[in-house]
Amino acid sequence: SVIQLLVGGRRRPSGIASFIPRLVIMVVAAIAIMAARLYIMKNVPIFMPFDNPPAFQPSPIRQLTQLHLVFLNMWLLFCPAALLADWSMGTVPLVESLLDTRNLLTLLIFVFLAVLGFTAILGTSRRQRILLLAVAMMVVPFLPASNLLFSVGFVIAERILYIPSMGFCVAVALGVETLLRRKNVRAAAYIGLIVLLSAFCGKTVIRNYQWDSDFTIFSAALKVTQSNAKVYSNIGHYYENKREYETADKYFSRSVLVQPNDIGAWMNVARISKLLKNRTRAIEAYRSAIGHLPKLTAGSNIRVAPNHIKTYVKLANILKEKKEDYPQAAEMYLAALSVDQHNVDVYNGYAELLREQQRFDDARRYLDKALSIEPRNVIALFNLGVVGLKTDNMKEAERLFKKVLKLDPDHQATLHNLGLLYQSSKRFADAQKFLKHLLEVSPNHTAANFNLGVVQLDTGNRRDALTYFNRTLQLDPVHEEALFNLALTLSDLNRLDEALIAAKNLLNVKPDHFKGRLLYGDVNTHLKNFPEALQWYDKALELKPDSPMGMHNKAVVLANLGRTEEAIHWLQETLRVDPNYPSGQQHLQTLQSSMAQAKRKQQQQKAV
Repeated sequence: SVIQLLVGGRRRPSGIASFIPRLVIMVVAAIAIMAARLYIMKNVPIFMPFDNPPAFQPSPIRQLTQLHLVFLNMWLLFCPAALLADWSMGTVPLVESLLDTRNLLTLLIFVFLAVLGFTAILGTSRRQRILLLAVAMMVVPFLPASNLLFSVGFVIAERILYIPSMGFCVAVALGVETLLRRKNVRAAAYIGLIVLLSAFCGKTVIRNYQWDSDFTIFSAALKVTQSNAKVYSNIGHYYENKREYETADKYFSRSVLVQPNDIGAWMNVARISKLLKNRTRAIEAYRSAIGHLPKLTAGSNIRVAPNHIKTYVKLANILKEKKEDYPQAAEMYLAALSVDQHNVDVYNGYAELLREQQRFDDARRYLDKALSIEPRNVIALFNLGVVGLKTDNMKEAERLFKKVLKLDPDHQATLHNLGLLYQSSKRFADAQKFLKHLLEVSPNHTAANFNLGVVQLDTGNRRDALTYFNRTLQLDPVHEEALFNLALTLSDLNRLDEALIAAKNLLNVKPDHFKGRLLYGDVNTHLKNFPEALQWYDKALELKPDSPMGMHNKAVVLANLGRTEEAIHWLQETLRVDPNYPSGQQHLQTLQSSMAQAKRKQQQQKAV
């Protein structure tokens, strides 16, 4: 209409006259879409090399590979046989030379698109206008994600072909219509159309099953490519979530073989190694991940990804499990802080390490820095409360723990520590309140069940204590202190046979438990199994030869066995080690008096 107005005629424009306004409209539309895209994005995001390897290559490798991606996307429309959920990493080999035969395919697809485009633009018929619409729907929505104008965060993404596929379907429909008009190929066209629709419908059904779960979609991807470390990693995650750690380890290990410089793959190997209790391998894997990080220095222009900091922190967390590795752990935390001085997690982790080293003032300093960045950070407030506990500043610890609970009423570690604080302060009602709250949040919290049992003992509720000790042992059958306190409580309740079984269970778990050996001897003493009791007191004294209780109890058993002189000897040893041992002097005097009377009787009998 614009051309008709300009030339003053009413004839329909054709050829170049028709081409110009359509070209202008398409160019203006493309520019508008690009401008809108850039406006929405504001700042162009920075992607990692693994997300889009070609974008990080030098010329001409980058341009040749990105141009070849156009062919691959068009091929997915023509023949969607090999579909992938993730095309990143090494899935698409780089086009590294002009002599690469794939350049012919790239050239072929651009020639095809050029012919198709000019046919649509220069034509004036209704079919050519429809073809123009089809080409526009294929090209315009694809351009922003094509890597041709600017790099995006992926190599190929099948989702960006949804709208272009609509234009492709319109173009195919036009082609089929053309064939159906020709009688000599109509039958073949119908047959081809039926085969095409059947194949695509079949592929859709198969693909739906493949998208059923992470495992099925990435297992299907593994049949298409063995060069993508993410595929192996995702299958590894599936088995990890099922707690099949050894199988997960095989896939994670394969991913680092496929992509040795993949930081995430090494972190997966480290995590699964830790779950498999292989600390040494976990440390080596984290060190490998750090070895592939860019050199991080303060003030550098290198983008610091969150995973960079996480790698240092996770390695430090493993290293600080052993005291001899504390210096290396500190080195990792400080390396992270040298790059990111606003990372609260690093401050928290380093403060925990300093606390374990009894460097409480330094720990407070780093926790204060964390709270200056994030005043409501629960972990920093909790850690500061723990420092208060460790330095016997109970009021400060209580204040901080209560502040944590205002922010997170169900914070389990705080509920537990506050319960212990009140227990040590003999505020047993408050201790029970917070420990019971913790059990409402986490009924299977082993330490809470055990400590509630101890609180019940402290308040004289032995039967309730038994309940909590038994719950503890249901959760952790080898909990040493629960086994000991269960046996002790049963003994106090005069349920001696049960106490003997509980004490024996403790000694099966930890044969060198000193108090357990003493208790087993005590229960046998109450049952008047004096030879058995003597044997266990001797075993206890093997562990602690100078134990006043062990020597005293042995003396009591010897006295009951009529071995008075030996009993007196062990009572004297008891008082030598602890002159104020309760009832030690009294028992000694009683035995000495008894022995003196026995000697007088013997002398009198001899005189007669």
